Formats: sequence, structure tokens, C-alpha cells
Amino acid sequence: MENRAEEYRTAAENVVSQLHEDLGVELKYDEESIDWLDGYINRIRTQLKEEPFAGLAVALGAYLGETIIKTYGGAWAYFEKLDQWGIRFDDGNGARFRSPKFISNSRMATSTQFSGFLRLFQRSVITSLQTPPQ
Repeated sequence: MENRAEEYRTAAENVVSQLHEDLGVELKYDEESIDWLDGYINRIRTQLKEEPFAGLAVALGAYLGETIIKTYGGAWAYFEKLDQWGIRFDDGNGARFRSPKFISNSRMATSTQFSGFLRLFQRSVITSLQTPPQ
């Protein structure tokens, strides 16, 4: 199972290096880079062929996951009951998302779904940090 976590880390690194090589973009693992990537996806989505969508969605999901990990901590983890991967945090809570969130009718979904996930996640983290445990 650890191999899958390494595959996600590598996929995220490949997104960063490929966009740097192709476009000269310096993506970091931060909100500004997510916003840039969001706009880029929106600009190119109609030009993409159907075949690479699944791999692209996984790579972009991996990049989003790595951004969350680098910003909030945690690590890739397999959630057995859900039969899917996500991020487990030190407190035992987790974030999970599926790459099809980024795909719609064989075309990349609107960009707000990509950055929207990060913003929704941020709001829930801020809320949980401000709410005292009961």
C-alpha cells in the first residue's frame, strides 16, 4: 500500500516539473498555485483528448493532496472501509476525494471544482481548529 502513496507523491512532483518544463511555471504547493492551475485547466479543457483524462485527473488530485499535506500536515492513507485513498491527519481525521470530481462527461469539469475542494477543505480545517473538542 505504501507504493500507492509514493505514486501520488511522484505524480504531484511530475505535475510541477512538467508545467515548469512546458510553460516555465513555478508551481508551489500553495493556494496561489492551485488558483493558477485551476485557471489553466479551465483554459485547456476543451482541447484535451478523452484518453488522458483519467491519468490527468489522478495527477491533479495527487497535486491537490500534496498541497493539503504540505499546508496542513497528514499523510496519504488507504481508508479500508471506503476502499479509497485520501489523507489521514495526526488527529485521526481524514480527507478523501475522488479524481472523477474533476471529470465531467469525458471533459475536465469546471475549474471551480478543483480550487473549490481546497477552499471547502480550508473552511472545515479552520472551523475544526476554532471549535473546542467536546
